[in-house]
Amino acid sequence: MEALTKPSQLQGSLSETPSLTGILSTQPTLSAVLLRNNYDADEYEDEYEVVSKVNEDEILNTAKKYLRNDIVVKAIPYAEVSNLSGGRTVTIGG
Repeated sequence: MEALTKPSQLQGSLSETPSLTGILSTQPTLSAVLLRNNYDADEYEDEYEVVSKVNEDEILNTAKKYLRNDIVVKAIPYAEVSNLSGGRTVTIGG
């Protein structure tokens, strides 16, 4: 890699083996390896949005995985309507 013309610039690329090199001033040179994340983990590739289920656990296999987005756990569907007896009928999860 050729030397950079401006002392404050760095040049590099992110690929399978990321690296960053450059000149910080007229004498010191910086060379480093960039990790994808703290654990160099595989990327999580399953759903990022799930719906809660009544009486059923949901396991998202995220252990030792790198997440690109937040996981959204949607609320259990809930509906309430009046009924002919003057009360309310509630439907949960359906």
